Amino acid sequence: MKNPWKVIVMLLLVLMMGITGCGGGMSRDHGTPQGKTPQDDMNIPFRQESLQQLPVEVKKRWEEIQATGKPTGVAVHANERTYVIAALGMRPTGGYRIEIQRIHRLGHTVVVYAKEQAPPPGSLVTQVITYPVTVVSIPLQTDVTFQFRIKTARPPAQM
Repeated sequence: MKNPWKVIVMLLLVLMMGITGCGGGMSRDHGTPQGKTPQDDMNIPFRQESLQQLPVEVKKRWEEIQATGKPTGVAVHANERTYVIAALGMRPTGGYRIEIQRIHRLGHTVVVYAKEQAPPPGSLVTQVITYPVTVVSIPLQTDVTFQFRIKTARPPAQM
């Protein structure tokens, strides 16, 4: 070995490249894996929709969901938007509602996170069976699969 400093410097460079992860996997501009766009992993902004102002085809689908009385989630495309309908199914009294908390796109899957809001224990509620439903809209999402993750409230303790 004529120059041990060259060997030491080369070993240090190799060690530093190994520690810092030089060479890839992440793009510098978005922090996403190479080959993916920011649209592949993002939260999607949404807006609450009034049932009175829904497009005709969305209102028709909402009525079909109400008629079945079953818990479900669907996406309907209309007027350059995607309308997301989430339904809890039958509830024993008034005071229940469903709230969309977050909508997240990961690749070709859009996940809708919703949560049931139950009436507080001991509160006065209407004694009628209800079918809570909510509708939000998001920018048009085509060629994706929708998944619904609805967190239900615990039933109140029986006396």
